[in-house]
Amino acid sequence: MITDKLFRNQDFRIRQKFIKLAEGVERNKGEVFVISSLHPSGLRLNDITGIACILRFPINLDYLLEEEDEK
Repeated sequence: MITDKLFRNQDFRIRQKFIKLAEGVERNKGEVFVISSLHPSGLRLNDITGIACILRFPINLDYLLEEEDEK
């Protein structure tokens, strides 16, 4: 999921980065959903970076908890 605001960014390099990312997702058989930044869900997504994903596989983050415990 990505907001249209990122695809319309004034900075060409930033805009190109997100376009390449979306193309890479589609090449790897993923789906890209562009959400309007005027829609309430798009507004909320913009508040937290403007991009999010749903993974098809679990991620084991236990090692991060272990590192925090060591500190």
